Amino acid sequence: MLLAGAASAALVYPLVQGRELGRPLWALALLAAGPAGFLLFARLQKRRPSPLVAPGPLANRAYTGGILVAVVFFAAFTGLTLVLSLFLQGPLGLSPQGAGYAIAPVALGIAVTAGPAGSLARRHGRTVIQAGIALTAAGLVALAVAAGAAGGVHDGWPLVPGTLVTGLGMGLVVPPLFDVILAGVDDAQAGSASGVLNAVQQLAHAVGAALLVTVWSTFTDHGRTASAALAGTALVTAGLLAAALLLTVRLPRRARP
Repeated sequence: MLLAGAASAALVYPLVQGRELGRPLWALALLAAGPAGFLLFARLQKRRPSPLVAPGPLANRAYTGGILVAVVFFAAFTGLTLVLSLFLQGPLGLSPQGAGYAIAPVALGIAVTAGPAGSLARRHGRTVIQAGIALTAAGLVALAVAAGAAGGVHDGWPLVPGTLVTGLGMGLVVPPLFDVILAGVDDAQAGSASGVLNAVQQLAHAVGAALLVTVWSTFTDHGRTASAALAGTALVTAGLLAAALLLTVRLPRRARP
């Protein structure tokens, strides 16, 4: 447990504080130590007579591939939402309520597609996840185009098409993702595997927020306008989702019944 906590801290702390500290070498080394710590944790769990995490799912290629998809997707989800909020309330000067209204198309899109996503996944399996990730990435590209337009963004309206499409894609992914990932896990180990996924989701939220805020801040530090920095961050996030889309080939083909 201490090793998992230390690995989490090694991932998050350099992302949060590295920019203010001038990105020293020890921070980069600490960042690299995070994934190594999780790999060591997984190996040690296989040797323990009473492991904290059942080792069976960790040896399952479909399950570990699903963990990677979940990490990248939820990191992108949380990180970009936070960057959008900072952009709207900072450079654009909107109130918290106004920023909430500007981000509302994301929630609206999720509400539209989340309802049928579960039944669609039971019929079409991982294809629904792949379509959702692709649609989310397309929405982020549209968001980047709007933010990067000449003159920049002066209110939330130009961002609405991109945020709406992003939400539609997210709604296809979030409800069925765990059911698809757990489809390749034995019933006896499903509880432990589900617990690991929930813990991974929380870690992904923290890493995504730290990573994408750092990306946005780095763009602004190098002389880009806030709108251009948002565009660049959206494209980086779309790139992360493209990597997640490639990883979905490791997911089980059907969702857990």
